[in-house]
Amino acid sequence: MAITDKFKKGESLFSTTLSSGIGTGTGETITLASVTGLPTDTEITLTLDRVDANGTETPSNMERITGTIVGSALTSYTRGTDGSTEQSHSASAVIEYIFNAQDLNDIIDGVLIGHTQAGVHEADLPLTTPRITTSIDDSAGNELIKVTATGSAINEVTLANAAAGNSPTVTASGETNVGMDFKMKGTEYMRKPTIVHIPAFAPATDTETGNGRAMFEIPEELDGMNITAVGAYVYTAGVTGTLGVQIRNTTQSDADILSTVITIDTTEESSRTAATPAVIDTGEDDLQTADILAIDVDAVHSGTAAKGLTVWFRGELP
Repeated sequence: MAITDKFKKGESLFSTTLSSGIGTGTGETITLASVTGLPTDTEITLTLDRVDANGTETPSNMERITGTIVGSALTSYTRGTDGSTEQSHSASAVIEYIFNAQDLNDIIDGVLIGHTQAGVHEADLPLTTPRITTSIDDSAGNELIKVTATGSAINEVTLANAAAGNSPTVTASGETNVGMDFKMKGTEYMRKPTIVHIPAFAPATDTETGNGRAMFEIPEELDGMNITAVGAYVYTAGVTGTLGVQIRNTTQSDADILSTVITIDTTEESSRTAATPAVIDTGEDDLQTADILAIDVDAVHSGTAAKGLTVWFRGELP
């Protein structure tokens, strides 16, 4: 039985009769007087003339025919199955649905889908197009992912894993142009790794030392995140010495977030090339809604001051 087949479900002791006699061959129309109690969505095996109308066994007349019930007829059938012999049957011949060896084999095949002969579950069962009607649950039976079906859907989400050194992807797919919409529930916000740029000096303005050269309030989208990376860049490079920048959380005890400040070296425009990289104090890196961050300039180039300054940080959930 294929993985997409269904187990046969029928009425116990089902019995009916032929509406009209049949000969031999595949051109016969096999119509049943009643199909109530027979499975109509899968292949079944019916037994003809095992007994006569009086219940007397007639082994020489018996034939098994395998097919599918459509309406009141057995279609797409095969004659003389399960070791029986194809032969003619008269009108009103008794037809029975009897559990046989093929039914047992189908059940065994069904049980073996996803299991070994010893009954052990196969973890890597290949499901090509499984249908999930409502949700995927976790090991405790709680909803993990809910599924809502759209009857005319042609657009979907495609998930792809990746080899070493590459990132997995979540892609909108379907039509030629498909976007991706994210909806939050109630008043909550979507939180994801976020880069924030804070301008401290305009592009034509010389940098100067001093606290609070720029301020930034933490929005709800960054609540509960940690600062995991920092940096700075200028519009025009300074000369001689270094520019040093601290990020301070004025709301949380006025704490310095960096144990080693951001530096921009002489003739450089970015801290990415600094000889001494910035170091984040992991005890002071957490962010909460409405925290106020201050940008403090601790040092500027001693020869020619750099012009323009923007400081950035990355916020991520721990």
